[in-house]
Amino acid sequence: MLQAFTGPIAGLLMLALADDGEKHLSVPRFTIPVSLAPERQADVKEVLLFVSRNKGKSWDLHSRIKPNQDGFPFLATNDGSYWFSVAVIDSKGAMEPRDIYRARVDQKIVVDTSKPELQLDCEQRGQIVHLTWNGQDEHPDLANMRMELQVEGTDAAIPIQIIPGLKGSGHFPLPANSTGVVRLIIQDKAGNQTVAIRDVGKSLVQSQPILPAIPANASPVALTRNDQPSPSQPPPPDPTPNIAGIPPLPPASASIPSVPNAATALASPTMMPVPNLPAGVPANNTDVSRGIPAMPVPNVPVQVAPTPAASSNAPIQYRGPLPVVQVVGKRPIRADIEVTRMGPSGIGSIEVWATHDDGLTWSLAGTETPTPGNGPGQKMSVNLPVSQEGLVHGFTLIVKSRAGLGRPAPQRGDIPNLRLELDSTYPEATLFSPQPDPVRRDNLILTWKAGDRNLTNQPIVLEWAEQRDGPWTNVAGADLPNTGRYLWQVPANVPPAVFLKLTVKDQAGNIAVAQTQDALLVDLNIPEFQVIGLQGR
Repeated sequence: MLQAFTGPIAGLLMLALADDGEKHLSVPRFTIPVSLAPERQADVKEVLLFVSRNKGKSWDLHSRIKPNQDGFPFLATNDGSYWFSVAVIDSKGAMEPRDIYRARVDQKIVVDTSKPELQLDCEQRGQIVHLTWNGQDEHPDLANMRMELQVEGTDAAIPIQIIPGLKGSGHFPLPANSTGVVRLIIQDKAGNQTVAIRDVGKSLVQSQPILPAIPANASPVALTRNDQPSPSQPPPPDPTPNIAGIPPLPPASASIPSVPNAATALASPTMMPVPNLPAGVPANNTDVSRGIPAMPVPNVPVQVAPTPAASSNAPIQYRGPLPVVQVVGKRPIRADIEVTRMGPSGIGSIEVWATHDDGLTWSLAGTETPTPGNGPGQKMSVNLPVSQEGLVHGFTLIVKSRAGLGRPAPQRGDIPNLRLELDSTYPEATLFSPQPDPVRRDNLILTWKAGDRNLTNQPIVLEWAEQRDGPWTNVAGADLPNTGRYLWQVPANVPPAVFLKLTVKDQAGNIAVAQTQDALLVDLNIPEFQVIGLQGR
């Protein structure tokens, strides 16, 4: 932004300022711009640039320019922090500000010309790919750190959900009978970027159902429309604090009790068509723990966490079956509980313990002190800090009396009371042009693409209407499974041209709608004729 210079010669100098924080640059040569109104240049003799290499503890005069010049060229001798302040000498020889040590800092710049150091190691056992990485950088931009899988034969890179960190590890199942590359991209605040690439090989072939192919002559007639926040209008801040001290996943040598399904971790905030898959790659899978069909895209699940310390290599012994994952659509998330038994001292606190690896490791995520109640039957609401979308969070609540008595903290192998996954992303919905059935003259083939990691068992609703705004009539009479295809026997009362609408629902209640903008012809009658005479004789 531009900031007016203040003092006895207020309004003379305009200096391009950064935010109050430091600005990071990847190049050593740049210009500190200044702007002086032409009608006031006569009041200024020269403009001075002061620089500090120790964050304002000492200042040195760097250079002088005439009032008609537009900036100070600067060349950093090495990487590091540079603070700048500008002063002017007026026509009487007085400097403003008089004391540069008490003046505001006009620019704070960090010169960083070095790329981050990054090492990515990959080990594959069967269909499971284990990854560990180790990065080093003084000013990492972890918000833009990402990992992606490029399956051979596809155009789109599939994002893998990770918890950003310079060090981390995790594992995911590779799509069956496929090859590809895993890319980990990290950059620093100056924009220097490093990409680590590792090849991943073929895995065990699995027989999975493949959705029917879209007819070659079908084209999209309606795409997803919903109210997702745009990049320029980010969603409101999350009121739930991040869970600190997330423990690591087991190393590659540890036994893995189960492999989470792809749908629980595939993160794709943008709505793009599902990429075409090479032959043999399954287009759908089933999450056994939920019993629901998953998103028809390559299987790329993940559970990844920073690795501040090594975990035990001992095989984990689970103490019961895992509860079904409950999918929620928005935060904050609170659990309602009812006290069924308590002593005279009452309830003193409720501890919320969290796990991101189904009980392999635990951390204390929060403690709440409830309002004193009136004995058994007291109802309370406890915050569950779900820190990241697409990651399965396990929680165990421990209620303690005011005397400090309560169940012990969960240990390695303990099963969480609750398993939650946050899903605030709208499904994908693409409706293709209807095609006449070559076998049945009175039928239309309706095809679509619908994608989400948490689709319901029957997430599809197909409807038609004579007018753009309805009323709408269900094509099938009920919700449909995500087969990608429906054979519609067009009723006799349907007009020759109608609007079509595809609605896709996920378990979290997110709904995506694809509706045609114009009415489409659905008249399946083939004209017939007969010769009734000749003219011209």
